[in-house]
Amino acid sequence: GTAEGELNKPMGIFIDQHNYVYLADSGNHRIQKFDESGKFITTWGKQGIADGQLNFPFGIAVDSRGYVFVVERDNNRVQQFGVLTQ
Repeated sequence: GTAEGELNKPMGIFIDQHNYVYLADSGNHRIQKFDESGKFITTWGKQGIADGQLNFPFGIAVDSRGYVFVVERDNNRVQQFGVLTQ
């Protein structure tokens, strides 16, 4: 689906040190974040080629400082997003 918390072709998953779950929602060209029980927290990204936009994200990682790194298939790049407090 396309609503918050729904997925379309999920490809990548990462669980950070606080047990938040990050999903690369590839078909919707966005990243979604959930708590450890699966409750939706936030989403970001939309299809495009500009900074902050995504085009088929498929890999995701969060470093120890909370920075989020997203690998995109169709834009052939890795983007870094700032620390997400929510």
